[in-house]
Amino acid sequence: MSGNAFLGVILLIGGAATASDWQENRVPNRLVLLGLAAFAGGLAYHLASSALGHRGLRWLDLGEYYLPWRFFPMLGVHALLSLAAGWTLWRLDIWPAGDAKLYIVLSWLLPLADANLSGFPSLLFLVFLVNCFVPPGLLFAGEALIRLAEAVQSFFGDGVVVAAKASCDRIMRRVKDLRLFRLEAAALLVNLACLFFVMRFTQAILHRQPLGPFGQLMVFLAMLAVWQRLAALFHRPSLGAAALCVFCGCALSAVAAGLDLAGLLWSTAKTMVNFGFFLSLAHMVFNHVIERSSRTEIPPEELRPGALLCDEAWEALSKDADAREIVEERNCDGLTAVEAEAIRGRMSSRGERSLSVYRTVPFAAWIFLGAILTLTRRGTVVAWARTWISP
Repeated sequence: MSGNAFLGVILLIGGAATASDWQENRVPNRLVLLGLAAFAGGLAYHLASSALGHRGLRWLDLGEYYLPWRFFPMLGVHALLSLAAGWTLWRLDIWPAGDAKLYIVLSWLLPLADANLSGFPSLLFLVFLVNCFVPPGLLFAGEALIRLAEAVQSFFGDGVVVAAKASCDRIMRRVKDLRLFRLEAAALLVNLACLFFVMRFTQAILHRQPLGPFGQLMVFLAMLAVWQRLAALFHRPSLGAAALCVFCGCALSAVAAGLDLAGLLWSTAKTMVNFGFFLSLAHMVFNHVIERSSRTEIPPEELRPGALLCDEAWEALSKDADAREIVEERNCDGLTAVEAEAIRGRMSSRGERSLSVYRTVPFAAWIFLGAILTLTRRGTVVAWARTWISP
């Protein structure tokens, strides 16, 4: 069984999942099960072929082409890392369950299609992830810039004075909120400062070079992806007290080790300022540009399973005592069939004609594209861009 057979399976599953996700906003479990069956069958075939081939035996086409025994533990490492990555992205609400399962099964099939892929076994899952996220990221970044340009044009078109007054009003409301929750805000600053200081201290102890602009940007992007949960954790004053103890311990250890404590504190302060600016810019772009442009109003009869309620609609349901039991948990999988039916019934009984939801982007196509890119070119799209840019 050659790698072309597994390439055909990847094309079949990826293409079918893309079509289903585009039309129905879901990846069917039967495609995932088909991929798992193909992986199990391929693994059994290669194990049998290696068992015969290493003994110089042949049976049908078994034993003619076989892999070294070290391939199978390497495949196990890659499978575990891919499973951990997909499961983590689902638990962080970055991917719905269907996309996470599609990534895992395609990632497991990649080494069977080509056992010499770049990064195999310990980094192939990451190469695949980069190839999944960078192409849509570039596209969405371009869209965000266009939306931002339109917002700037609208800002000046509507009158600078009116827009500036609205901005000042929003700032004043934020200041009032900050006064009400000043203890939580102080805890957030302390926890972030301690986190960045511990990172700098660890790099200095291990004699590692600073992350640099690109590495720091990757850290900031990772924190932004989980910021909703991270902020909820960092706002806790109890954690701030523990973080201060860790900070003092690291500072004393830095002095005892002869490290430049003032330099570490200064680099931590710069990182805090950079992260604050990055977070503010990201919130402006994502919350005020992309998020607003992705909202749409739909009538009750168009509400389907998988729909994502906008923040206002979710808060309205959460605050309504009669509707709290309709939606059990908000996540990136969207509404279930039971939840969608219950909301439709509620809207009909209350005479509501529309509901605000987010237009979702079918991501199965990008996962499928990432698999094709990983198979056709060595390395990641970032590495290819460097070779094109460098003379």
